Amino acid sequence: TGAFAAGVLLAGNRYRAQIQADIRPFEGILLGVFFMAAGAGLDPGLVLQELPTLTLGVLSFLAVKCAVLFASGPAFGLDVPRAARVAVLLSPGGAAAERVSEKP
Repeated sequence: TGAFAAGVLLAGNRYRAQIQADIRPFEGILLGVFFMAAGAGLDPGLVLQELPTLTLGVLSFLAVKCAVLFASGPAFGLDVPRAARVAVLLSPGGAAAERVSEKP
């Protein structure tokens, strides 16, 4: 939350471009530290205990994303088969996947 608050404060700052340029070389290492910290706080016992709830939540979330993508397909000129394909292919993706798979 500290990094998020700092990012919000700096977003409207006139030094934003310089800060981004200064941080750019360390972006990969900072992203790695974030994921290491998030993984270190994971409790495997709790995950196993709540596995049915987690599975239902993840599948429900993916179903909603897929439905929204499919429903919005015609607005972008897609026919039903293409809208279905786009929905199935894009629904599992997210911001973290986008950042991890980003190529330099």
